[in-house]
Amino acid sequence: MIGIQLTQQGRGLSGAGTALAVLLALIAMAGIAQVRAQNGTEIICVDASAAPNGEDGSCWEHPFPDLQDALDQAETELTNGADSVEIWIAAGIYLPTAVDSDDRDASFTLFDGVSLYGGFPSGGGDGTFGARDPENITTTLSGNLGDQSNNDDNSYTVVTVEEDVTVIIDGVTISDGSADAFSHPIDVEDLKYRAGGIAILNDADVTIANSEISGNFAGLVGGGIYVAGATVTIANSTIKDNFTYETGTHGGGIRVGGNNARLE
Repeated sequence: MIGIQLTQQGRGLSGAGTALAVLLALIAMAGIAQVRAQNGTEIICVDASAAPNGEDGSCWEHPFPDLQDALDQAETELTNGADSVEIWIAAGIYLPTAVDSDDRDASFTLFDGVSLYGGFPSGGGDGTFGARDPENITTTLSGNLGDQSNNDDNSYTVVTVEEDVTVIIDGVTISDGSADAFSHPIDVEDLKYRAGGIAILNDADVTIANSEISGNFAGLVGGGIYVAGATVTIANSTIKDNFTYETGTHGGGIRVGGNNARLE
């Protein structure tokens, strides 16, 4: 069964603005593995359960316990000439900043050439890509920074994809973003009241596969996903229980901008 589930409790799927295509596709994992071997992609491992052990991300012997550290390392690898970087993420909950931080602007920012693959068992299993099982192993990127009982101190946006980049997000749950900041007059460019789960910005090319976007909120549009003039492929994923303050066409689950927006 290939497809996308939109179950955002009465909220709308909507589109307006610049060019965009939302496509559904099947990601062939064997093919991805072959590309990895051929291209010599750098791999960085992350495991929330890992004990401090001189971690440098060099996979399961010395994984980073913090996804943000892995993203910093990925940026260094790309700057030093790597063609692309895959971040393999074990089961666990990952925050874009320190626990109990009050930095609501904190977000996992994805840049060109980086791919996230969740669903690995703690410890990495047998150490291969085939050890991952995102259907049964949950890797969560969460915006729940402080008090776990309310959303008032959550990250505005859990994941931000920069403009004009190509990235893959595969096998993760993205939850607890709360883009609830309001300003008067409204600044339409401000993501703090749109894009609770993921913001995908102009000219980005993003694949979201085997993932769940749930439990996010936006004060204006795009509770789960907000797309502005980008190309998005969504495969075998669930978007549910995301909300906006307004009902109707504001896109509790996903708001996509594009005169030629298409969902297949």
